[in-house]
Amino acid sequence: MLLGRYDAEEMEMTEPVQEQHKLEHIEIHCKECGKSIIFDDPEFIAAHKRLKQNAPQLAEKINSLGYYCEDCFDYKVKQSTEAEHQRERKSKLLTLIAKGWLPEGFSQYSFDNSKKEIEEEKNPAAWNDARNCTLKKCVWIHGLNGTGRTYLARCLGNKALDIGYTVRELNGVSLGNIFRKAQYKPDTSESAITALERVGILIIDDIHTFFSVQAYLAMLWSLMDVRSTSHKCTIVTSVYSPFEQIRKWVNKEHTQDYSNAIIERMKPMDIFTLRGESIREY
Repeated sequence: MLLGRYDAEEMEMTEPVQEQHKLEHIEIHCKECGKSIIFDDPEFIAAHKRLKQNAPQLAEKINSLGYYCEDCFDYKVKQSTEAEHQRERKSKLLTLIAKGWLPEGFSQYSFDNSKKEIEEEKNPAAWNDARNCTLKKCVWIHGLNGTGRTYLARCLGNKALDIGYTVRELNGVSLGNIFRKAQYKPDTSESAITALERVGILIIDDIHTFFSVQAYLAMLWSLMDVRSTSHKCTIVTSVYSPFEQIRKWVNKEHTQDYSNAIIERMKPMDIFTLRGESIREY
């Protein structure tokens, strides 16, 4: 009986204390949206009380910084991550421009800033497909002069920068000059060709201007072979389709083996055909 009274007394004493712990909480408001935030964890409440008691100035300083609710905190983290990504992208872009790998104003060419007359009125299907391009395969863009070949290639290049790739652009003439130097000064030009092999995304603009002698076509095949083996995307622009480009190279130097092999090493590829007349303003 006595034991029962002690049990009853213990229950009477412990139940209100347990209920008190359940009801005790700290309520603050999100500094961003004003949403109420409830802290009811006993350990947090105890730590908060100890901090206020032992270091009131520090506690006040912490409280003055404010708190974020979970949604606002996630949003702030996302904003911070995006800002850091943009800083890294800008730094990389400026470095590539300083090295001469990309032209000034390269960042102006993007799908968000694309010219309406090129995209919507001239070749909407090609541009829509390019927007969804994953850059996992090589890309061949062909059409007459002034239809937006270079513009589209640079839009893809900026997309690649957004993803995190390093991008380099050069035209067919410049590529031929690199190969010419490599032919006569192999020791000094080896690093230049190695850089072309290793860059994440290589844009060869106006490849139809490439000086297609036998030796240079062999070097171009070697370049494409290395990049293909490394699964690196090469973006090519030309006035000719891949098949037409092969015929042009063959007609000049009778180098059918290399011509076919170069295109074969780019397969599978995404082909974007730009139709219509020039939209350039003179």
